[in-house]
Amino acid sequence: MPYTAKFVDGSLFESPITKVVCVGRNYAEHAKELNNPIPSEPILFIKPGSAVVSLSEPFTIPDTDCHYEAEIAVLIGETLSNANAEQAEQGIEGLGLALDLTRRELQSKLKEKSHPWEVAKSF
Repeated sequence: MPYTAKFVDGSLFESPITKVVCVGRNYAEHAKELNNPIPSEPILFIKPGSAVVSLSEPFTIPDTDCHYEAEIAVLIGETLSNANAEQAEQGIEGLGLALDLTRRELQSKLKEKSHPWEVAKSF
């Protein structure tokens, strides 16, 4: 069953989550830790909506080399195209916490083969 976002008051966000737009390498110390170059512009990538699960329901974290990070999640409630800062701010429906899970060993193998390597994200 696809994840449905809930607001603090318990009401549901009545729109499906179709994709997750992520910003990569935006934390310089973490990029250095992974021996990644620090980009001059943000690196954006997309995950499918199926990568999103509720933290209020049980889920399994792999017992292999799984690293985790807390993230800020921004729920955008409308289609935005070439939005300015004011339009982008008006498109925000909610803010939340996210848990980013990454299997580093698998990520390294995929990076070596130049395959997509962002492999797991849960909200």
